[in-house]
Amino acid sequence: MSDDELVGTIVLYVDGQEIDCASVSTNLQGLRKAVKTMNSKGHANKSASTTSDGSIQIDAFIPKKGAVDWGRISGATVIIESQDDGSYREVYSGVGVVTVGKKYSVDGEATQSLDCFYKDYVVE
Repeated sequence: MSDDELVGTIVLYVDGQEIDCASVSTNLQGLRKAVKTMNSKGHANKSASTTSDGSIQIDAFIPKKGAVDWGRISGATVIIESQDDGSYREVYSGVGVVTVGKKYSVDGEATQSLDCFYKDYVVE
């Protein structure tokens, strides 16, 4: 597999504004769940479809000027795409910020830790 077959650096956009970030992590949870039943085996042997929900964790750098007011983000669109040619693109819509934290360290830049949820997800 050559290097041009892999997604490299990504660019993060929130409502059309490019955001400088250190990392982005996404999770989709709750597609199925185990259903506990009383049986001779002593373990769950059934499953059911459930309502899914997704989350995004972003570590964004804190700019000196023009910082995003993350606490007001509700119903946003977050786009993650490959930097080189835009051939890889994920779109998360209905994004809301749940928590905002800040991290300062001696050896690094100041970042904001954002925990968000999303309502819909599409790979283009």
